[in-house]
Amino acid sequence: MTHGAGGWSFCNGYGTAYALGPGDTLRFHGFQSTLVGCGGPDSLEDRYFRALAATRRFELHPDSLILLDADGTRLVFVVARDSTGG
Repeated sequence: MTHGAGGWSFCNGYGTAYALGPGDTLRFHGFQSTLVGCGGPDSLEDRYFRALAATRRFELHPDSLILLDADGTRLVFVVARDSTGG
C-alpha cells in the first residue's frame, strides 16, 4: 500500500509517495517540490532529497526517527519541543 508524505525542506515544500514493506523496509518515490533556488547541485537541500530517495529501511525510537540507506548511512530526525510550550 502506498501512502503520502511531505513537508518543508530547507527552502522548498515537497511531497512524495512512500511504501512500507515487510519488517522495517521503507521506500520513498515520486518526489515533487516547489522550485525555489537553494544553491548548486550539491546543496544541502539536494543532499537531503537524495538521502530520502536512497532510504531502504527505518528505525523508530521514542525520541527519533532514523532513515537508513543500503550501506547504513543515516538520516536522523529528532523530536523537537513544541514552540508553544507544550
